[in-house]
Amino acid sequence: MKRTAALLLLILLLLAGCQDGPPNPSVRLILPGDDTSPTPTPSANIVLPAGPARSHTFGLPWSETLPYRPLLDKLRYNDEWSKLCYEGLFALDEAFDPQPLLCSAWSTADNQTYLLTLRQDVLFHNGASMTANDVIYSLGQAMLEMSPYADRFTLVSSVSAIDDQTVEIVLSSAQDRFVALLDFPIVPANEAASDFSPGTGPYAVRFEEESPYLLAFSDWWRHQRLPLSRVDLTPVSGQDDLVYSFQNGMVGLMTLDLFDPVAPGLHASMETWDIPTTNMVFIGVNTAKAPLDNPEVRAALASALDRAGLTELAYGGFAAPTANPAPPASARGKLLTPSPTNSSDTIMLRLLELGFSDDDADGVLEYSAGRNRREPFLLDLVVNAESDARIVISEQYAQTLRALGIQVSVKKLSYPDYLAALGALEYDLYVGETKLPADFSLKNLLAADGLWNYPKFADEELDARLAALALAPPETELYAAQRVYNRLFETQPFMVVCFRSKLACTQRGKISGLTPTASNAFYNWPNWLVTE
Repeated sequence: MKRTAALLLLILLLLAGCQDGPPNPSVRLILPGDDTSPTPTPSANIVLPAGPARSHTFGLPWSETLPYRPLLDKLRYNDEWSKLCYEGLFALDEAFDPQPLLCSAWSTADNQTYLLTLRQDVLFHNGASMTANDVIYSLGQAMLEMSPYADRFTLVSSVSAIDDQTVEIVLSSAQDRFVALLDFPIVPANEAASDFSPGTGPYAVRFEEESPYLLAFSDWWRHQRLPLSRVDLTPVSGQDDLVYSFQNGMVGLMTLDLFDPVAPGLHASMETWDIPTTNMVFIGVNTAKAPLDNPEVRAALASALDRAGLTELAYGGFAAPTANPAPPASARGKLLTPSPTNSSDTIMLRLLELGFSDDDADGVLEYSAGRNRREPFLLDLVVNAESDARIVISEQYAQTLRALGIQVSVKKLSYPDYLAALGALEYDLYVGETKLPADFSLKNLLAADGLWNYPKFADEELDARLAALALAPPETELYAAQRVYNRLFETQPFMVVCFRSKLACTQRGKISGLTPTASNAFYNWPNWLVTE
């Protein structure tokens, strides 16, 4: 969705780098040997013509990183321009579905062994043809602990070449939507020979002036018209540089997260486009602590959650309310529509049926704590004090619960104290946010070792349905996912509130036709119109 705003005060912050994943020493990267796969004859080097003169018509920020290796880089100021130079085996579309890109076809019989057939007409910017050897090398780099892509591939046990155009990836266990994770950059195995790793995308990096620039690659395999023949790269070392460059036209596009906690203001006449993300805001529950160890009690509390109202108060139009643990723009995000928020009378009746009552008429419900003992229904709701939006959710939800006779104490903690409280199980509820991977895996929330599964929640039926989903072929994937979501609604180990969005910001009147996605602000770049 396109948004227009004049003199809009926007919040800008350096985005946090992706978390490192643990190394996986058991992975085998098997390159084709001389006896099974002869070394291809390299194509002649392609000499790129000199680019047009620098004009500042359209530029992108650059972190001045040399040598530049896209599979190991975590600097946010390279996020945008790199998408014009590097491509993956797949690309995620607006619905988060993986579309084949450098991979022409793929198959799997069990969601554990994947065969990928590569396109045969792809050249790198150095003129060499892409082969299975390059894909294996690239995946090996993406799996290194220092790579921002490492967390995606913890289940990969081996990668091998069947021939020059076919790659086999074997996982240690089945994983549905695995190919959605394969949008990482593919680079040649000899990338160390260049300051900038050669890519396969529509632009190649040239470095013949005081700073590099991008020049249209004439042998791009898609052979599509490009909006510009040249894109300048503007060195940026911090937020002030970025703001200055954007407001003075040297940077023509940047992405913003309006709810990063602290940042200098950005004042400019600009146009903005929504970017849906996999950033899920949720309320976690301490399922190990009475009375929240009862799934029926958790379900009653979840029925009091006014997702639409909370989302509007906390994020305005920059988030979409949902009860599904998948982005609303995706097919899984449309699986189930939650029932409307129940009335107070309905929730109170349910709580009475579960044994809650205000025994001493003090306005607070009591419940049976065993041995003829009654305890007041008191909840501690913890939230990171650095997130204004999540504080709004905490306070509004607490107010709703108090009206039901549940005494809620909202504790706003610094981020270290917030994490410490969660780790020590010193909470009943908490408001959190997690960025789901592109396969929508809920491992961090549901696995025994999950990053957000502090109370070690486990449910045999849910585990069985998750296992069935991991094995489901594409034709039954949505049905299997729906069964998982149904069980989540029944057990409520956490309550989804919404999925947030970011913004793509451009100079007013300069660009049209944008369709940015969560993983690529330049998705469908050939269809853009850039005004000179």
